[in-house]
Amino acid sequence: MWFGQAMLLLFFNAITLFGTTGYALRFGGIAERLCALILIVGSVVSAVIVISFHNRWHPASHYLFALDSCALIALIVIALFSDRFWPLYMAAFQVPVVATHIASMVDPKIVTQAYALAQGFWIYPMLIVLLVGTSGVRARRGLS
Repeated sequence: MWFGQAMLLLFFNAITLFGTTGYALRFGGIAERLCALILIVGSVVSAVIVISFHNRWHPASHYLFALDSCALIALIVIALFSDRFWPLYMAAFQVPVVATHIASMVDPKIVTQAYALAQGFWIYPMLIVLLVGTSGVRARRGLS
């Protein structure tokens, strides 16, 4: 649906994603910027993958699984090398995303809407954590 709720949700997703990651890219440290880039690249590439499969989630799930697994590995590496706690939460919020892919591969009868909602939900806690982490960097730098 291009007009109505689906279009409003797309606008909300874009505004929150690019607003929060833009804030992190502008005011964050290296960990904040790397996490912001992971979220941007992951969201854009996910959209391209789903669109290339004519908005059908199940045929695209293996590619999305690979992309989200790479994002999880990158977030774990950032968490291991960071001296802050918030990157651990970013990596932890990526785990259910990968687990949802595994569940849908084990049981392909999982309803497409449930799969799509489970995938899309976790970006919001990740954006909140990124926002909090970036605010902490700004506060430490005295830029409040």
